[in-house]
Amino acid sequence: MLYAFTSAHPLKAAAEFREAKVEAFAICMLDRRKAARSVRKSTASVQKPIVALQGYVFAVSPDAWMVSQMKHVRNAVRFTAGGRWQPVPTREAEWLQNPPKGLFHDTEIPRFLNRPAPPVVKAGDVIRFTLAAQEHERPVMSVDGQTLLTEIRLLGRDVRVRIAMDQVEVAA
Repeated sequence: MLYAFTSAHPLKAAAEFREAKVEAFAICMLDRRKAARSVRKSTASVQKPIVALQGYVFAVSPDAWMVSQMKHVRNAVRFTAGGRWQPVPTREAEWLQNPPKGLFHDTEIPRFLNRPAPPVVKAGDVIRFTLAAQEHERPVMSVDGQTLLTEIRLLGRDVRVRIAMDQVEVAA
């Protein structure tokens, strides 16, 4: 059974659980950050993994006494009014164990950091990307090296949007 715990440092808490031989994870995502603090056109963006559900760590069937001795784990999240630990409801547990695209467990960070380079795209190519949790397949209007310009249908109107090259899934 999967249990949720609060933690000020979810990555450290998940590592602490794993040291105690308990299957545990924190939900992460990749965040694009500028490599330098001053904003210039030539500054490259780097992808850095960050905790997506800040303040929470998830563990499979931990021992209550062992949890009470852990430095980075605070309290179990209770899903009912009673004082006992309650496991994460089944539907939410399935979502947490198989998170949607863009989210991943902290144990999978190297797999997501070492992903293949984005496809080479030029004006006129049709690309597929995910924006606002919806998949879009649209032609490219222009490319400037790090971003591309395309149109999507939003609230009944065609809106021009800039998409980062690393968000492009497929170019045809």
